Amino acid sequence: MTSLNPEIKEKADRISSAKFKHTALSNEFIKTMVKLSWLHTYKMMSETGTHPKDGWFFVGNNQVESMSLDTGPLSASDVLKNKIDLPSLPQVFEQITEVMSDPNSSAGDFADIIIKDPALSARILRIVNSAFYGFRSRVDTISHAVSIIGTNDLYSLSLSMSVLKMFDNIPGHVVDMKSFWQHAIACGIIAKTIAEHQGFSNTERFFVTGLLHDIGRLVLYKYLPDETGGALTRAGLNDSLLFQSESEVLGFNHSRIGGMLMKKWRLPSRLEHMVRFHHKPENSSYIHETAIIHVSDILANAFDFGSSGERFVPPLSEEIRDVLSLPPDLVQKAVDQATDQINDVTHMLMS
Repeated sequence: MTSLNPEIKEKADRISSAKFKHTALSNEFIKTMVKLSWLHTYKMMSETGTHPKDGWFFVGNNQVESMSLDTGPLSASDVLKNKIDLPSLPQVFEQITEVMSDPNSSAGDFADIIIKDPALSARILRIVNSAFYGFRSRVDTISHAVSIIGTNDLYSLSLSMSVLKMFDNIPGHVVDMKSFWQHAIACGIIAKTIAEHQGFSNTERFFVTGLLHDIGRLVLYKYLPDETGGALTRAGLNDSLLFQSESEVLGFNHSRIGGMLMKKWRLPSRLEHMVRFHHKPENSSYIHETAIIHVSDILANAFDFGSSGERFVPPLSEEIRDVLSLPPDLVQKAVDQATDQINDVTHMLMS
C-alpha cells in the first residue's frame, strides 16, 4: 500500500480512533491488532466505500436517539426469582446430555439419539463435511461422524445448533441476528485457533464457548428489550462499553445471565465460567481457558466480524497478560482463519 487516499485514510483514522477508545497499547499483540485492524478498515472502505460501524460512535446517530433512558435498575435477585424465564434446551439435547453423563453409554447410544432428529443430523453432517474440518473423504452417516471426530466434538456441535434455533424469533428491529451470530461464530473460530496454538486438545469446545459467549445478551434482547435499550442508549451517550452500561442500568450484565443459562442447562462448570467471566477472566476458576474467549471476543470486535451490540473494542484484562503467550503473528493467523471460514460456517449453522 504505497499511496493512500487521504479522504479514506481520514475516515479510517476516525473509525479506528473511536473503536479503540478503551484500548491501552499495553503489549505488542495489542499494537499489532490495532495496526492490522486499521489496515482492514482502510481496505474495506477502499473496496466498498463504507464500513459497518461508520457512524456508530457518535451520539447523533438514529440508533442512539431512538432509545429510551426511562428505565430503572433491576437487582440480580429479580432474575433469580424468574423475572426472566430462562429458556430450556430442546429435549433432544437433554437426552444427549444424559448419555454423555452416563459412564456406561456408548458412541452408538450417542449416535442413535442424534439420528432421531433428522434436521439436527443434516446440519451436523453438513458442517462435518465442510472446510471447517477438512476431511478428504465424505462423511455420510452420524455413526461415521462419531467414529472420526468423537462424542465430545459432536456434543459441542449439537449444543451449538440447538442454541441457534432457540433464538431465531427475535425481531430484526431489536437485533440483527445474522450480524450477532457472525460475531459469535468468528469469536468461536478465533478461540479454536488460539487454543490450538496454546496446545489444548478438544478445541471444538472453544469454538462452542465462543459461539455462546454473548448468549446472555440475546436473553436480554428477548425478555428485557426496554431495559436493554436503556443500556444501549447510556453506552451511546457516555461513550462507554455496553457490558458496563448493562450493569449500571440493569444491575447485572449479559455475561452473568449467560453463566446462569449455562448452569440451568447443566453444562460443565468450565463452560459456565468461560461464558460468565469472558470480560473478567481473572475472576474465573479456569482462567487460561476463559482468557482465550476474552481475547477472541476482543479480536472479533476489532476486525468487525458482525456485532452483538458493542460499539467499542473491549480492553484486554491486565491480569491475564502473563497467562497467555500471545505472539503478534497470532493476530493475523486467527483473523485469516475467521475470514476464510465465517461465511461458510454461518450459512451451515443458520440454514
